[in-house]
Amino acid sequence: MANCNKEFHDFNQVIRLTDAKRENLRTSRDACRETITNRFQKNGIETMPEFQGQGSYVTDTITNPIKGDYDLDDGVYFIGDRTADQRATPEQFHKAIVAAVQDQTNEVTDKDTCVRVRYAAGYHIDLPIYYASYLHPELAHKKKGWILSDPLEFIEWFEHRAGTSFNRAFLLEAAKEPELRKWAEDVRKDDVQLRRIVRYFKAWADNQGRDKMPSGICLTILATVNFAVRSNDDEAFFHTAA
Repeated sequence: MANCNKEFHDFNQVIRLTDAKRENLRTSRDACRETITNRFQKNGIETMPEFQGQGSYVTDTITNPIKGDYDLDDGVYFIGDRTADQRATPEQFHKAIVAAVQDQTNEVTDKDTCVRVRYAAGYHIDLPIYYASYLHPELAHKKKGWILSDPLEFIEWFEHRAGTSFNRAFLLEAAKEPELRKWAEDVRKDDVQLRRIVRYFKAWADNQGRDKMPSGICLTILATVNFAVRSNDDEAFFHTAA
């Protein structure tokens, strides 16, 4: 088998989201957070929103798309202890977030699972809405109601498989953990093999056409569950795919 490790590493530098694009996402994320905080109207919702990053931006498995948007998921959390019958409906939570960000851009879409804010520069911010606590969050789904969903648990699982020094507390930004920034910086500096393997699969799927392939999170799960550590990325990719 030919040694294509250098070619894989070179390809990783092409598909890995650039620092400039990450900065675009971070700037727009912070603007959304500020807008929601300043303009949020409770209208029957008893608590103010808090925010927690999630998804491929946090795990640094995000890629440069061949075409279409790149994106960031930023969870909007309402911390409370009311039952589903006692709190506002998922639709009311969605409407409250849409009302807060509707002037952020000229394209705000209220999807079943999140509120999407799209920017003309070619990216979007997805705002999934959760209620309860950071340990037992429930996603506000417009059609299915409240669904138990824990994106932080997924990150914890992925980072454990990646072999990093991750601690769930690093992600609880409301707690202002000082280790959060150091961990996030270390993730970017130490580009471990599993992150690269996930990016290779995402880039391959992107080349095949997004509508024909599994979603990014499905590919991340499949690659992580079947991850085969090897000294070279070409061998690791081959054995993971096999």
